[in-house]
Amino acid sequence: EYFDIKMDSIGKTVVDISLVDKAKLVAQKLKKDEFTKNIFSGNDDMEYITHYPIEFTYKLDDTRSIACKAEVDMMLIDHESRVIQPMDLKTTYDNESFDYTYIKNAYYLQNAFYVKAVREWANENDMKNYKVLPMKFVVGDTSSNNRRPLVYTTSDKDIEAGMNGFTLRGVYYRGISTLIDDIAWAEQNNEWSCSREALNKKGQMTLNINYE
Repeated sequence: EYFDIKMDSIGKTVVDISLVDKAKLVAQKLKKDEFTKNIFSGNDDMEYITHYPIEFTYKLDDTRSIACKAEVDMMLIDHESRVIQPMDLKTTYDNESFDYTYIKNAYYLQNAFYVKAVREWANENDMKNYKVLPMKFVVGDTSSNNRRPLVYTTSDKDIEAGMNGFTLRGVYYRGISTLIDDIAWAEQNNEWSCSREALNKKGQMTLNINYE
């Protein structure tokens, strides 16, 4: 019996009642606040798809590809205008500082990757002429301030940065294209103990800090 209980507990986290109450409060704000309630109230002119898994093949070039999967929190599909809006739900301690969280937690990768996934899905489901918009992040606040939920709209520039990489305040952040290529290389060479860069440099790395 003890073994069965331990097995059933895998992947689960024990939380106290205060955390449950906080989650319910954030959820109610998302559903009732004027800033966000229209997202969850439904619209007869829109098709809503939630928690939708998308499996697709990411082609690196004519000879290489890698299997990928994404699970999109929400897709709002306007069939009349032929527009698809992917959205993701986030919570953070300070939702008015989401710009910082976006970089810190590498949400720029999620943004680019999910838009890529939705475009592949649309092409395979008779929606090739539909425009897939950059993601919107619906961000609830978990602090004691109980701030109102906010919606952050991203742009094509954000998608390009997340896909191809970018430099911010002297620091280079790799994009999806480079990371996928590294994963494909690791699979091909069965080398997971260090990066391709570290292997090419035979473990001799250079400290690269931008002192401002």
